[in-house]
Amino acid sequence: QAACKALGLLEDDDHWDNALAEATVSESPGLIRDLFVVMLSFCHVSDPLLLWNKHRDSMAEDILHRLRQQSDDINLDFDERMYNEALILIEDRLYLASSKKLSDYGLPSPNRDNIPLFDSEYLRETSYNTEEQLRFVQENEVKLNSEQTAAFHQIIQSVEQDLGKVFYLNAAGGMGKSFLIDLLLSKLRAQKKIAIAVASSGIAATLLNGGRTAHATFKLPLNLGVTETPVCSIKKNSTLAQILRNTSIIIWDECTMAHKAGMEALDRTLRDLRETNKLLGGITVVLSGDFRQTLPVIPKGTRADEVRASVKSSYIWKHVHMLTLTINMRVQLGGGKADADFAKQLLDVGDGKITNINNEIELTHSMGVLVDCLEDLINQVFPDLSSRDLTQDWLCERAILAPKNDTTSTLNENLLKRIPGEERVYESVDTTLKDDDAVNYPVEFLNTLNPPGMSPP
Repeated sequence: QAACKALGLLEDDDHWDNALAEATVSESPGLIRDLFVVMLSFCHVSDPLLLWNKHRDSMAEDILHRLRQQSDDINLDFDERMYNEALILIEDRLYLASSKKLSDYGLPSPNRDNIPLFDSEYLRETSYNTEEQLRFVQENEVKLNSEQTAAFHQIIQSVEQDLGKVFYLNAAGGMGKSFLIDLLLSKLRAQKKIAIAVASSGIAATLLNGGRTAHATFKLPLNLGVTETPVCSIKKNSTLAQILRNTSIIIWDECTMAHKAGMEALDRTLRDLRETNKLLGGITVVLSGDFRQTLPVIPKGTRADEVRASVKSSYIWKHVHMLTLTINMRVQLGGGKADADFAKQLLDVGDGKITNINNEIELTHSMGVLVDCLEDLINQVFPDLSSRDLTQDWLCERAILAPKNDTTSTLNENLLKRIPGEERVYESVDTTLKDDDAVNYPVEFLNTLNPPGMSPP
């Protein structure tokens, strides 16, 4: 048995222990708590109490940091009240995931009496460093061009005078939209106002300061097109409801990708939570995007279905104040004629000015470098990968986009072989949740599955 365990042939809690230990190196305490909840809910951990006792410091580190700041005592160390607060946060997440309590897994039940709990969601939106935000505004507000300045002042005026206007920031790529949005967020956060930043896609959300996806933030239904009048899954007594009641501005980037039903669900929810009949609860809302790019994805839908699902088809759109950015800041900063020509070609494609034959357009060779195979593509984007001194900045400056996961896996496998260093292989533990399903879904079949968002088998 000892030999089998050493070879990793027996299932025990070692892999969960190792996973938590690795997460401690790079992840935040909140994400480590979330990982622990996933393990409890889905991974059949044999000794949860042992894992908690071993990793509780990493799960409560943000609480220790906050209390050190509040007490101005850098020597403050972990104690039972901090562990208790961490257990409360874990149990709340656990209940959402599996409707169970910590006691169901042999873990201590937290004491919820007279605990001044700082909910992580509320803390996330209210704990921005006001000095850093103000410094960012002072350094960058002077860099705004005339169009950005006009839009900036209109939006700030709506917030400060509680006008509750809805704006659409119409801007193609390179027009300085993200820069303006980050400046708006910093301006209001410097005044200790709650400014929520969301985007319709995860990649777009990462480009915003404090950004998250609209679905995750507002608890939007997954099947928006099914329900006639959908609403967000937000309880009136929840922390998120409290945040939205106190919110001064919502910025929704890449709204052109969003289904109109999602925005209308948010409108109904905000009216209900803020007990008003004002559009979007009277909150100033900034929508931004470019309708030349991706519209809502409707499975097996026609062009008419996509247009019908667009936010332009929503009753909200007639209340929108249009703000347009036309000065290409990316070209101005780059200063090259090639950059200007490329920007114009992109706009011509989006505006339908390129000759269209059988729903296809022909791109000029100046728009990119043509390659004959994947090997040449890799060498163009990641030159001298095997001999280069790799840095984070260098890697973050380049990427290869592919339409399918299979192509991405092939590319990644090729790239990883070129990177110097010791290879480390992580093997999955694939099991069915119910013993009865094991007959129909053997482990060999589970090993072949490659779900989206997961590492390839």
